[in-house]
Amino acid sequence: MVTEAMKMETNIKAKADGAVSDVKFKEGDKVEKEDLVIVVAE
Repeated sequence: MVTEAMKMETNIKAKADGAVSDVKFKEGDKVEKEDLVIVVAE
């Protein structure tokens, strides 16, 4: 996943293989520290 804040991108890698089963936010939504953004199912 790639997040963007203030025109800076941050790459986030999962710790294990899996598929995204749910996305909790829409593009452009404000995300706070420690918010659950996606759910990954094995």
